[in-house]
Amino acid sequence: MPFFSHPINADWLLPIVKLPLMLMSGIFSVILAVGPIGQIAFIAIFMALFARNIMGPHRP
Repeated sequence: MPFFSHPINADWLLPIVKLPLMLMSGIFSVILAVGPIGQIAFIAIFMALFARNIMGPHRP
């Protein structure tokens, strides 16, 4: 008698796998749609958001 006598229903796994793939696909399609100037702008916005407080709080 085989160990797997019948296949298990794996429908619960599909949304778990599908959601991150759809999110990544959407992000990459937006990046490709904006072109090189938009990509540079996205990088500039990203750097401005994360490098804002890198030197510590502002001292007068």
